Amino acid sequence: MNSSIGKLIQVIGFVVMGLGFITALITLENTTSLWLAASQFFTLSIYGILLIGFAEILRLLTGIHNKINPLTEDPATEASSSNHLPDEGKGEVKEVPILAEAEIRDFYTKQNIEVLHINPTPFEDYYIVNVRGDHALIELGGFSPIEYDSNKWPNKITMWYSNNIAEFK
Repeated sequence: MNSSIGKLIQVIGFVVMGLGFITALITLENTTSLWLAASQFFTLSIYGILLIGFAEILRLLTGIHNKINPLTEDPATEASSSNHLPDEGKGEVKEVPILAEAEIRDFYTKQNIEVLHINPTPFEDYYIVNVRGDHALIELGGFSPIEYDSNKWPNKITMWYSNNIAEFK
């Protein structure tokens, strides 16, 4: 997924460079100062190059972000791909790892809440936990587990959960 803002900044960079060339030509026609025309051309060219470089940095950071956190989607594409779950079924966990189960049980034990069952999801570090007769989403991987309210679950997990609710205990 590419950054649309990065593309826009890159186009603006090329436009600024083009304006630098045009401005230099106009200056040469109206004055005899080659120095003035060259300074305008190089100044606007440097600004354009900086904008193009900034756009490249945004593109690289977007790529890194998408590799690290594949659950987050670009708001522009989220609406169009709401029925498509590319991560569904990929990397599906068959059982909860022992360390994850221990961390989840410890988290709820400190709150005096009994864990009835822990269900894995195909999304890394996310688990559906049956507590208080309801399903809760818990995320591991940080300094401490994070429990999400049912209305704040990520869209992909909500859709995956609604398609697989019959499998949960």
